[in-house]
Amino acid sequence: MARAQSTEHFELNDGEVRVWIEQEASIHIKAAAGGNDPVELTESQARKLANALLRMAQKLEESGR
Repeated sequence: MARAQSTEHFELNDGEVRVWIEQEASIHIKAAAGGNDPVELTESQARKLANALLRMAQKLEESGR
């Protein structure tokens, strides 16, 4: 998966969940388990994901996007 012009990224569950900032303009999320099953997150993992999303949203807000 290409992450053009992105230095900010976050992964969970050995890459099943990926979040990154694309072209310093938007947050992209990809979540896919093997066999096209839904990705299951623990409470701790869900909090880590939420914190990563908040951090990325703040970064975009600060850059004026």
